[in-house]
Amino acid sequence: DDDLNEGELMMITGCYYVETSSRNQESQLSWWPKHNIWKDGPFDAGYWTPAAESWFQHRLHEI
Repeated sequence: DDDLNEGELMMITGCYYVETSSRNQESQLSWWPKHNIWKDGPFDAGYWTPAAESWFQHRLHEI
């Protein structure tokens, strides 16, 4: 089985939870786009493109 599970995908994207102002509620944040966002976005060409690299370098510089 070569597929990553949900926990592994969350770890790769740097997901973490923060408390919200609502009682007993958390919000999920991540440093990088979550898998479902990435795969439906403009950079998922099936291979690493120059546009994806440019976006990655820009995001890396921001954080």
